[in-house]
Amino acid sequence: HVRNDFYKGGQEIAFSPWLPQFAQAAVLGGGSEVNSGLYHDLPEYLVDKFINVTGMSREKFIASQDQVRSLLQISQMNVTSEHSPIARGAKELGYEFQNIPRWRTYKKNSEFIQHGMIDVVWNRLNRQSNFQFRLNTQVEKIDAGKSDHIKVFCTNSAGASVEYLTKNLVIAAGAIQTPRLLGRSGLV
Repeated sequence: HVRNDFYKGGQEIAFSPWLPQFAQAAVLGGGSEVNSGLYHDLPEYLVDKFINVTGMSREKFIASQDQVRSLLQISQMNVTSEHSPIARGAKELGYEFQNIPRWRTYKKNSEFIQHGMIDVVWNRLNRQSNFQFRLNTQVEKIDAGKSDHIKVFCTNSAGASVEYLTKNLVIAAGAIQTPRLLGRSGLV
């Protein structure tokens, strides 16, 4: 179902006589501009596993997590469960609930400034001399076989093949496209 309906990414809009399906995925920490900029730290029960796999110290992990929270300008609305109909309903039904932080800066009277990916991350990165956007470019495959670099094979907007070399690569292609790209590249 996912392969047939969402092979180009997530669902944007659907008009149909039946209930539309949707795709979701579990991720390790991070934030999402989708869903009103909800932010979730890596759950504590997974932190030690992550640290063991990466060889990172707990102190460095905490410092990195704090850097991400600062970059995304994470904050939480000051609200008690008595003031939230969702929290009251969950409590009444015996369900768990949390006040999830968002990519927002809250002000008085429930006003807030919404921070999005374009402002918080991409515009800042674009001002750095060592960063360039490659618009209308599709990543076809990743070759991580060399120890000193990663090769990224792409097709640009003119349809020409382009290759990039990098020491570090962050893949953020979404819940469907990231595993698809990793699988196509033989990395999972």
